[in-house]
Amino acid sequence: MCINNKDKGYFNSFRNAFHKKPNDKIKKAEIYKAIAAYIRTLNPQNSRFDQYINGKSKTLTENEIGLPNIHR
Repeated sequence: MCINNKDKGYFNSFRNAFHKKPNDKIKKAEIYKAIAAYIRTLNPQNSRFDQYINGKSKTLTENEIGLPNIHR
């Protein structure tokens, strides 16, 4: 994984979040923690596709169901 420690915007955000000193490097574990924290803020959607996947077979049309199953 290539991490650009010279990008001041990213580094300042990480420095604030992880209490880093100006010369400290960003670690992979910190990136994973940041991504996990972001994912926890997402709200699951209740799209027709989500409903279909969850067993409500009438939410998609026959034409939509016939499309390639790229989401499985």
